[in-house]
Amino acid sequence: MTFDLRDQTVRARVKIVAKFAPDAYHAVQRLRGTVIGGGSITGGGPYVERPAGRVASSNLRYTLTLR
Repeated sequence: MTFDLRDQTVRARVKIVAKFAPDAYHAVQRLRGTVIGGGSITGGGPYVERPAGRVASSNLRYTLTLR
């Protein structure tokens, strides 16, 4: 995962787990990983895919801890 920030670019290796509701559109994502160069990333949140494979809306939030 890559974050292009104003003064730097932060790259992280992440594992994403998504759990879909029975309607196959609504899902919740959980993410954990390590920041390349030191640090960690966690986060996730709800999102909707409609049609399947295309994100229609999301409220994903991530916390980066840099060392």
